[in-house]
Amino acid sequence: MSRTIEFREPHAAFDLVIPDDLPEVYADDLSHVMMGIPISKVIFHSVSSSANIPANGAPPRQLEVREAVLQMTMPTLALVNFAKNVLAVASQNDALVKQGLAQYHEHFLSTMKAQPVTPATREPAGKPGPA
Repeated sequence: MSRTIEFREPHAAFDLVIPDDLPEVYADDLSHVMMGIPISKVIFHSVSSSANIPANGAPPRQLEVREAVLQMTMPTLALVNFAKNVLAVASQNDALVKQGLAQYHEHFLSTMKAQPVTPATREPAGKPGPA
């Protein structure tokens, strides 16, 4: 069953219908932006591996292998507005971001202090332990 988000502001009014089967794609970062008029494209990637490569007499350096996972094509004006909106939301949510980081930090520290789980005692994925 799809869900609808109603947006009603003085500058815009719309209903956003989100289907249950909306694809979700994870990306580690964006790799490439091709800006044009009137259309732009952005390629997102995930890191698949890395390796040391020789560097002509210098110490070896890391080579990261990135796999493109999504190419987003949209009107350039919409892409510029997207970037402005992301920056605006990020600046408005500064306190929320700090709170989330503090909670993550506490969880990370408690996990680090906890008794280690050895492979012999770890439950296999998808199989619950004894009740």
